Formats: sequence, structure tokens, C-alpha cells
Amino acid sequence: MSSLKVLHLQIIQKNIMKNLSQLIFALFLFCLPIKAQDFAPNFVVTDIHGQTHELYEYLCQGKYVVVDFMGTWCGPCQGVAPEVGQGFKDFGCNYKDVIFISIDTGSDTQACFDFEEEYMPGVHGLPMVSGYDGGGDEAHSAFGISGVPTIITVNPNDTTYTETHTGFYGVLAAAGIEQQVVCTTPMIVDLNVSPASSSNIANANLEASVFGGVGPFSFSWLDGAGNSISQESFIEGASYGDYQVVVTDSSEDPQQFNSNFHVGYVGEVQFADDFESYEPFAELSSQTQEWQTLCEQQNFAQVSQSVSQSGDNSIFVFNGPSSNLYKSLGDQKWGAHEMSFQMYVPNNGGSYYRIMHQVSCDQEEQVGCTSNDASIIAMEFYAENNGSAYINVGEEVAKMFEVPVDEWFNVSHLIDLTNGIATLFINSEKIHMWPFVYQSRSIENGLMDLAGVEFKSMTLEEQVRQFYIDDFNFVCAENQNEIAGCTDNDALNYDLNATLDDGTCEDNSSCIPIGIPFLENFEEDEFLSTCWDNADRDSDGFLWTHMNSDIDPVGYNSYRAAGSSSYIDNEGTLNPDNLLRLPKLHLEENTQMSYYVRAKDSQYLDNYSILIYEQHIDSVINLGTTVLDTILVINKIVPSTSYTQEIIDLSAYAGKDVYIAFRHHNDENNYWMYIDDIYVHSSMSVSIQAPGIKNSMALHPNPTSSDCYVTFDLAQKQDVTIDFLDLKGQLVAQRKLYSVGSQIEYFDLSNLSLGLYLVKVSSQNDRLYKRLVIR
Repeated sequence: MSSLKVLHLQIIQKNIMKNLSQLIFALFLFCLPIKAQDFAPNFVVTDIHGQTHELYEYLCQGKYVVVDFMGTWCGPCQGVAPEVGQGFKDFGCNYKDVIFISIDTGSDTQACFDFEEEYMPGVHGLPMVSGYDGGGDEAHSAFGISGVPTIITVNPNDTTYTETHTGFYGVLAAAGIEQQVVCTTPMIVDLNVSPASSSNIANANLEASVFGGVGPFSFSWLDGAGNSISQESFIEGASYGDYQVVVTDSSEDPQQFNSNFHVGYVGEVQFADDFESYEPFAELSSQTQEWQTLCEQQNFAQVSQSVSQSGDNSIFVFNGPSSNLYKSLGDQKWGAHEMSFQMYVPNNGGSYYRIMHQVSCDQEEQVGCTSNDASIIAMEFYAENNGSAYINVGEEVAKMFEVPVDEWFNVSHLIDLTNGIATLFINSEKIHMWPFVYQSRSIENGLMDLAGVEFKSMTLEEQVRQFYIDDFNFVCAENQNEIAGCTDNDALNYDLNATLDDGTCEDNSSCIPIGIPFLENFEEDEFLSTCWDNADRDSDGFLWTHMNSDIDPVGYNSYRAAGSSSYIDNEGTLNPDNLLRLPKLHLEENTQMSYYVRAKDSQYLDNYSILIYEQHIDSVINLGTTVLDTILVINKIVPSTSYTQEIIDLSAYAGKDVYIAFRHHNDENNYWMYIDDIYVHSSMSVSIQAPGIKNSMALHPNPTSSDCYVTFDLAQKQDVTIDFLDLKGQLVAQRKLYSVGSQIEYFDLSNLSLGLYLVKVSSQNDRLYKRLVIR
């Protein structure tokens, strides 16, 4: 049986009992005058805002999927677009039981943006996929679409689809899915808990941060006795104990977050076991409920007196035929915790254990759907009988190290759920720190719970292990200083406070091709604006830098420029591969690029390359001087320590959207090189255009806490729209005006949740997006 058919059966088994009305719906479909049903092939596409969508991901969640196969150039598609947009809003804007998605064929990203604005005004958040740029053409081909528009509805219960056109209203109603009065963004509450310093000092801090939902929000904090203690979003100076928090939004059907939690104090023992209270030479799990085997597996982990760290007893995990010992840590969601124990690896043994985000005894599916009930591993620890050891994080080797053999050593995990960080220590030596989050598209926002720890005598690779553990402790700990999150400041979900990247960065939807002329002189305080890319391709920690000196005029007739080095004073020799990429540009006829370049030292003239390409592919970028498909690589040497203007002919790319990049590479043990005043323009008209929205839009202050000024210049009187969009593309604020000259528009944003927003200023002929952070 093929994997796709297996997947169809899995989804049927998973969803067929979900709702009895959906069984009636299956009978109803039999009578509808629509095309015969067939199994839906899967697709994975990327919309014009950079978000990835997989059909079977949605089906696995039990959601119906309405797909509008269309073309931006198609008249009937343009005519039916408002009805598709209305259906998207009527069924909950993709927040409820139905997912709408429009998939184009034959158009690029810009054409899809234009289609949205002209034919779907007022519809925000409906994913649209470009045929050329987002995988739309491939999706059309997979479904055998021969004409557009073709609108299908996919049933999650059996993965069949039918061509319904706008008849999806009746199909969805027959499935028992109600229309929504308004679209409400789901409310997500991030609860931050820091412990008290001791049991008799009230200095714990509690905070509930709200994302999404409809403000204003109400907060209710209760102590362990049920007494109300605060209606603010945070509490300073709380004592250790049990609490409850309830957060409610102001939507018509109010959303509510309700959680009970414990506030500990540093050093508070949540569980400890030295194994001295158990009978020796007998199985541990038969003597206590605290240590159990998982999923009724056979367990032979025994209380041993062969070796011990303290007292007489320890636990022997051995393959006789198997040991599978699990300790629940309470499914922790908040705060910081330290789990530690003593381990002994004999020279004829080895060890294996794993920390779990989630534990389930349900049969884990091998294909397609990842059940939300499946067991999810946070970390795996492997040690061999020769002392070599490593840990797996995200199913990949994260760190290799050494552990003692034939002697006891301490293993400690500091797991900070508040900041999303975990750290491993061996005998108090820090081994590795990593983001404690499991990323999966099937689990909203990833999973950061701490469920428990499992000691096993057989690895997942069926490697036999035998080892001892003793003196197990689980205590409340201080929060760590590091914070996991998205550290790419060009990403939509950039976390200003993050110090360790957790792999969750989302592409910036505003990075659509921009027109020329384009000028960058590096004179702004911010080094690179949104949609540039500054890549450290050799991962040495050094990349292109904003050279900014009020004493030494580094730039061309200015104090600022961009610089990259192959030798750092007090650091030594580097062999850089640093890529500085401009935003994607739409080039016109007779376009050229000029820039100024110089070296710092005449004895060390650096090598670099200019790259022009339509799609970023690392393997192609590694090529030498050549033209391959749509990439041009021009190798150069910095000519002198005086700024020299270089001019690159880009006329061969007229009408195309391209990236232009400066790559400093193949340049070991030289020194600094600088570039300045990058100017891309049409040689037919080299004067810089009068300021418009693209060249003048700014946000002040940014980041902000409550309000913002949007400023821009208009060369002529025109209609302008200012939109504030959340990360889902939902419109949260809008203003329209008809004006000319310098504009200063004030917005009160105090009713918006903390997070990242896109501000779009658009007129008939000009538009620009900028990112706004509310914190």
C-alpha cells in the first residue's frame, strides 16, 4: 500500500468519529450535483507573505479546505474573487474549522499583490500563492487543473475533494459548520513566572502577555485560597504558593485563558529520591508509583547495591530483556527547574535517557499526520563505554563531549520554560545550551512543556545500554539570562529580547521587489533596513559591519560605510565568506549600478564578488566567474585605499526582479574593505526621483509601547491609505486621506497586543511596508 493511501486511511480513522453530523454530511454529498470525488494529492506552497501551507497538515487537524485554483490574469477569476473573499470571512478567516487558500498559476508575486488590492478589497489574511514564486503552478499540475477558476472543497474525514465552485457554502453547512459574525484573532497568553528567592521572601514576579484577541483585556489573579489579589497584567513581589490567572478579551464571543500554576522559590525541592527506601534486588516500578514503565512495556530496572553514590542503593538500568523507567515531572509549563542525578557508566555498558516534551501511549503515526497526542522528545543523551557522549536535539546531534567511565558523575539540566532555554551540565561544567522548544507546523507555536524523563536500556537505534543512576533531584531554579526566540531582525517575528535563535523566524512579507532608483549611503543609524540580508556564510561570527566613526571618515565623503574584514585586530586571520544582499529590485531598461569601494591598507587589497541573481540558491552562489541560468558572478579586487567608483551594467536584466549582493570571500589574511553609496538606476534618467512614499516613509518611535507617528511625503495630491496589519495579515487599523506634501499621521495603538505589525502606506502608484514593534 502506498504511503499516500496509508495517510488517507490514517486521517479517516482519526477524524471519522469527530462529529456525528459529518457522517450525515457524507450521505448528503452523495446527492449533490457536483463532480465525482477523488483523493486529494498533497501540496506544500508558500504564500506571498512568506507563510508555508501544506494541505495535509490542515486535513490532519480536521479542517475543511477550500482551494481557489485561479490566475490573476483570468477575467472569471477576478469576477469570483469577492465571493471567495466573503466566504473566507464568513467561515472565520482561517481561524476556525475551514481553511481558504487561493492558488495562482502563471503569475509572479507582484501580480498577486495587485490582484488582492484590486479584486479583494477589505479581505485581509486570505493566503494567496503565486504560480511562479510560491509553488502554485506545481499545485495546479498535481490536481490536473485544466481551467480556471476551479474551486474545490476537501473533506478531512476521507481526504476526498469535490469541485464546488461557490457552492462551498452548502457543502460546509451540511458538515455542520456555522458561519461567523466576525473574524476574531485567537488569543494567546504567554505566562511568565520567576520564582521567589526563598520561602519567606515575597519577590516572585508574574506576568501575562497577550497576543491576538480583541482588546482591552481583563486580568484576574487569585491566590491558592481563591482570593482576588490583582487585576493588572503583572504582579511584582508575589510569595511562593499556588495561583490562578484568568485573562478575558473583549470580542463578541469572549475568549478566555484560565490556568492554575505554582510559584516556587529557588531551591524548593519538587521531588527527590536517593532510592534508599526500596527493597534491593527487586524491580523499582513494582515498589512505587513515582517511577513507572511507559505504555505497559516490560521493565526490569532494579534496585541495586553493586555500586552507589550515596547509601547502599542505586538503580540499575539494564537489558534483561529491557528497562524502561519513566519519571513524570508534572507536565511543567512555566518557570525554571533543575533536574539532576548521579550516573555511573561501566566499561562494559553505556547509557541512554531522554527528556520528554509530551508523553503518550497512542500509536505514533509513521506517515503524514503527526498526532497532537504523540510522544515528543525534547532531548536524547547517549554515552558509550569508552566515555564518548553526545546529545540529540531536534533529532540531530547537537553536541559531542566526554563523560567519566567506571565512576560516578553528576548530570544536571537547567530548564527555563519562561525564557525557552535548556542547559546541560556534567560535573558542574556547562556542556551545551539550546532552545527548549519543539517546532512542528502541526503544533501551534511549537511545544515547550516539560513532561518527564525516561531512562532506557535500548536506544531508538536498538543499541543496548546498561548503567546506574542515583540521587535524583528536581528543584525550582532561577531563570537563565539567555532568551530563546527569533534573532533575525528582518523576520516578521523578530524578538528584540532574544539572545539565542530558536529556528522560528518567519519571512518578512514586505520583501516584495521594489523599483529603481535605489540608493544606499549607510548614513542612517540603523545599519540595514528591512529586506536586506547580511549572511555569515562561513559561520565565523563576523560579517558585514556598519562602519560608523565621528573621528575617522570611513565613508565616501562621509563618516559611514559598510565594511568586511579578513583580519581582525586582536582576533587574527579570517577566511571570510560574508554576503551582503540588497533588497530585491525590479530593473528597467538600461539599468546600471554604481558604488564606491576602497581598502584600508594598500598592502592588503581584498578579493570580492558582485552577484546578480533571481533566486537565492547557496550551491549556485558558490560558483566562480560564470553565467549560469539567471546568476551572474563578477570577481573583483579592491583597487586602492582611495575610494574608486565601479559601474556594473545590468541592462541584461531589464524587466526582471533580481537580487544584487556583495560577497567578500577567497580573501584570507588581508584586511578591511569598505563599500559606500550603492546606486541602482536607469542610465536614461540618472537623477533621483522626487521623494515619494517609498523614499520618505518612516515610523516614530519604533519600537513603541502605545502610539506611533507615520510620516511620508507626497509629490502630488492623491488618495493614500495607511493600513496596520498583524502577522496573520488581518487589518487592525486603517486611515484614508487625500493630501499633498509632508504628512504626519498620529495613531493611538494602546488597544493592540504586544508583538510585530506591518504598516503599509499605499497610493495608486506608490506603496511601502515597514515593520512596527509594540512592546
